[in-house]
Amino acid sequence: MKILVINPNTTAAITGAVMSAARAVAAPGTDLVGVTAETGVATIASRTENLIAAQAMLDLAARHAHAYDALILGVSLDTALWPLRELLDIPVIGMTEAGILAATMVSTRAGLLTYGLRMAPVYRELVASYGMEARVTLSRAWTCRRPRRFQTRSARGGRRWLPRKRWSTATGRRR
Repeated sequence: MKILVINPNTTAAITGAVMSAARAVAAPGTDLVGVTAETGVATIASRTENLIAAQAMLDLAARHAHAYDALILGVSLDTALWPLRELLDIPVIGMTEAGILAATMVSTRAGLLTYGLRMAPVYRELVASYGMEARVTLSRAWTCRRPRRFQTRSARGGRRWLPRKRWSTATGRRR
C-alpha cells in the first residue's frame, strides 16, 4: 500500500516527526511518502494560518494524491479534511479525528492537549464537528515557545519565532 502524508506547513522537521511516528506503526511493506508545503506558514497557530495551510494542503493533494492508495493529513487540525474527502477517490485520514476515535474506543472519555491558548476554541470546534464534544475534553492549552527542532531560520540567518500573545481559553480572544 502506498500512503501519502501531507504536512501543509513549511516546517520540514514537523513532516519528519510525523513520518517517524507513521513508520513506527506502519505494516511491513507499506510505502510512506511525506511532503511538506513549499509556501505558507511555518506552523499553524490560528484560524487564519489554518486557512492558508488549507490552500497548501489542497495544492499538494492535487499534485501528488493520484499516485497513492490513501492520504494522511500530517497536521493536528485535520486541515482541509472534508474538502479532500469530497475531491479524492482515496481514503483521507485526519490525525486528530483518528486519534479521537481510537481514544474513545478504549475509554469513555478522553482529553486533548494543545499549545497556544487561542487554539483551545478551535480544537473545541473540531471535536464538536466530529460529534465527540461529550466524550472529549480540552484538558490543557498553554502558551509556550515552539520546540527548537521546529524553529525556522530567517533570511538573516537568525532564528525566527512567531510572536507570543496571551489569549483567553474561555473566549478565544486576546487578554
